[in-house]
Amino acid sequence: MADYRDSFVGIDLSYTRSGVAVYSQGSFYFNSYGQKIGKKNFQNLYYTASCILDEINGFFDELGVYPGRVVMEIPFHGSMFSPGLYALGFMFLDSIVYRSVYKYGRGDVDVKGLASSYIKYLHENKKASKKDSVILAKAMMELLTEEGFEFHIERRMNHDIAESFILLMRLLVCSNENPAGFSKELFESLENLCPRLFVCREVELLSNLEEVEKNNGV
Repeated sequence: MADYRDSFVGIDLSYTRSGVAVYSQGSFYFNSYGQKIGKKNFQNLYYTASCILDEINGFFDELGVYPGRVVMEIPFHGSMFSPGLYALGFMFLDSIVYRSVYKYGRGDVDVKGLASSYIKYLHENKKASKKDSVILAKAMMELLTEEGFEFHIERRMNHDIAESFILLMRLLVCSNENPAGFSKELFESLENLCPRLFVCREVELLSNLEEVEKNNGV
């Protein structure tokens, strides 16, 4: 079995364009993937979601990383297309679990969720635009670059990539282990830039596969 590097992942799932941000061993990697659905029926949604997830998983494989620590946006429940986004989210979680066990031979996967309103909460402005997310992400990247972190981006910085990166940054700063090795000065700079980044808002979606199996009678 291939040796995969541990990684942390932020993901903003969408059919039109899913943003993916990955951190591993001092480097950040970004990409985005999307497909046209066409008529919104069961077959088209399933096929489109499968294609998007294949591309995302291909990105992980290309980087040679194990996506064992993930944070994702939880779709807003009140929109007309919420069921479609929920289906994409469920399929992503299922893919993460399946690959964790059968591809990587591990199972130590942890997935956290943040509400769809989280980004606006960070901006402290309910009317914040997608452009504001790109500005915030670039400001964070500048601070990280000064600390020696590297960035690799396959496409231009769009708001989907920016918001997946912001979610990833929340995952990295909330960990007690400080997995990225951020300095005290960097923590202070990030807090000055975005104070609410350090406020706990995430929920645990999946943290222990043995517990999942137990709850399902496996």
